[in-house]
Amino acid sequence: MDGHGGKLVPDSVMKDLFSEDDEAMFVAKGKKISTWGIGSDRVVILSEYFLMLLTQRDIDKKIPIS
Repeated sequence: MDGHGGKLVPDSVMKDLFSEDDEAMFVAKGKKISTWGIGSDRVVILSEYFLMLLTQRDIDKKIPIS
């Protein structure tokens, strides 16, 4: 497991990412493959307003949905 009670993202991080009027609709694990074939894990989060890619350290991308 991931050490967070079976969750990909801990509740404390989810609380920091989202305001009260927004919440995660979809959370999934993915893998980015570099040009040289090296993989790195990502977490993809889709909300009503944003698409986010998270690494283990920080938010890699936060793309607004219009």
